[in-house]
Amino acid sequence: MKSFIVRWTAGCMCGESSFRVVAESLEKAKELFEPFIMQDKENSYFWEQACRAVERHYGGYIDWKVEGDTDMEKGCYELPFDSCFSGSDHLND
Repeated sequence: MKSFIVRWTAGCMCGESSFRVVAESLEKAKELFEPFIMQDKENSYFWEQACRAVERHYGGYIDWKVEGDTDMEKGCYELPFDSCFSGSDHLND
């Protein structure tokens, strides 16, 4: 199995969502991820916002990254939300 990281954001989000998807290939990972993400109301809302933003070329992106081989079971795993407000405030450091 291979591990993939999908990250996305849209103009309405204050950060970046990401999931680890374990599947045989990138195409299989995308097939597995779409129905999975649509099961959760909040995640599906932001996923749809990112898809629209990418489609219409305004304020968002979707990025798939290959992590490599893994022993993890096939599936989708939510990763921590990366808030734009959680970074360092260099003025106060």
